[in-house]
Amino acid sequence: MRKNLTFRGGEPFWANACVGENGMPNYYDYAKGFSEGANLLIRAALSNNGCEYPVDTFIYPICFNMRHSVELRLKGAVIILEKIARLRQPLPPFNLQSSHDIGKIWSYIKEESTKLDERLGFYIEILDDYISDISEIDATGQTFRYPYDSSNIKHLVEIPTINVGILFRRFSALESFLDSLENYLHELRSEHGLGTYTKNLSRHQLLQIANKTPQLDHWGNPEFKVLKEEIKTTYRIGSKELSEAFEKIKILYRSTHSGLPPPPLKFITQEKLYIFFDSWIFLNGLDTLKKRKKIETLSLDDTNAMRDAFQSIVEKGEKEEQIWPKIKDAFSIDQLADINALYESGDSNYPEHYPFHVDYYQNEFQSGSYSYSGGVRESLTKLLKKTNTLNRVLRCLYLVGHRDLAEALIEKYDLEHSLNWLELARANELFIDPCGGIIANCIEQYGNQIVQSESA
Repeated sequence: MRKNLTFRGGEPFWANACVGENGMPNYYDYAKGFSEGANLLIRAALSNNGCEYPVDTFIYPICFNMRHSVELRLKGAVIILEKIARLRQPLPPFNLQSSHDIGKIWSYIKEESTKLDERLGFYIEILDDYISDISEIDATGQTFRYPYDSSNIKHLVEIPTINVGILFRRFSALESFLDSLENYLHELRSEHGLGTYTKNLSRHQLLQIANKTPQLDHWGNPEFKVLKEEIKTTYRIGSKELSEAFEKIKILYRSTHSGLPPPPLKFITQEKLYIFFDSWIFLNGLDTLKKRKKIETLSLDDTNAMRDAFQSIVEKGEKEEQIWPKIKDAFSIDQLADINALYESGDSNYPEHYPFHVDYYQNEFQSGSYSYSGGVRESLTKLLKKTNTLNRVLRCLYLVGHRDLAEALIEKYDLEHSLNWLELARANELFIDPCGGIIANCIEQYGNQIVQSESA
């Protein structure tokens, strides 16, 4: 086999680009390469008033790279949408390999994406003008690639000039919005991994329905029957899917208020949490929660600081020995799994992470490799030693809708002024919908883009 002397590795080492299976590049990586190439050429063409790198020459590789980057971005979006759709209802087939028509790819996305998540309509609206401009001038990637088409007709005769400055501003905005869409689709895929959806209803829509749902003892009232018909009409679903939605809502942990109470915690009880909190406070002291200490690097030359640090470690070890006999039989394996899940989910914005982590720790603790006596002590003391454990457990209780229990703990231990997030939690403003947060950031970007465009 002939050795390729052009496309190969060599020296210097830093100049070797990883390709193929070495680095696993995808549509997004290819797209960013072409867009970065376009931006480098744009900056070159705009420098020195276009004298060194004439815009008349550079306009073709600039526009070709821009257009091809957008095509790859849209194809990457289709692939993510297909992966999401497999969990609910497959999308109609679309041949990405043989289609290079941006207009057709974009039409497919516009038609199919909102069936999976209605919020994608925001991106359809904000991107449509940008992508339609490209499709109108160069749908298949030939206009800036060759001077003539396959019928020997010259390209771009209807457009006498293209301003590279305008091109730069428009492409910068388009890249920002496509980045946001990319982030949104990846987050949407993660969201679907939680299983909070039906065939036609997204997680967002289920939560909307949950917020309209009255208490269970009102489900037989005439008003509830009217509400069910309204929901079916609004979301275009039948009675069977509505029943499925209500069943999911019943077991769905959520931070938002609803007529339905949150599902009970899996195994842990209020009394057991009191024991756990008492133990944590005995070991760490409430000052640890109220005044979070910065981690400082100790100097080996500072003998006083070294002595104090060592004494602190000794005292904490002594406290552990004192407390262990009191708590060693206080928690079952399932309750220990529950406490770990509350801690792990304490920095999440998805309440569904809590039951997932309970199952994970149950399997972990019940596995043959996990010793009850040694494993329980190791896991429990590890949690008790963490200075942020109480903070995260309380935060998770708000996340999964157990506000009354969180408030009882806060009152018992006088933590009213020790949690800098408490006011937001009580006002239902602490937890963000991750997908909604991405859209909110994009809306802010969009406003900035409009201001820049109007002032240019």
